[in-house]
Amino acid sequence: QWRQALHALSDMRQRQLEPDVVSYNAAIGACKSSKQWEPALDVLSDMPRQRVEPNVITFSAAISACGNGRQWQRGLWLFGCARLAAGAPT
Repeated sequence: QWRQALHALSDMRQRQLEPDVVSYNAAIGACKSSKQWEPALDVLSDMPRQRVEPNVITFSAAISACGNGRQWQRGLWLFGCARLAAGAPT
């Protein structure tokens, strides 16, 4: 499932379609469900290069993917990133 989601995202870009935050969230969510934290973080890191702004759903799914993969420190780091992106005080 997660590979299909990543393929769909890549296919959209190859067809010169612009995936939006919902497309990225779906791909990260598929990675989360399959306990694939590394591809989830790859998708998240690709978003700024594609000029797509991550939102709270994006960060939540990526944090959950890290938790599912027992990558607690990465999840905590992402939580901090999400707070900064939201403009929350540190």
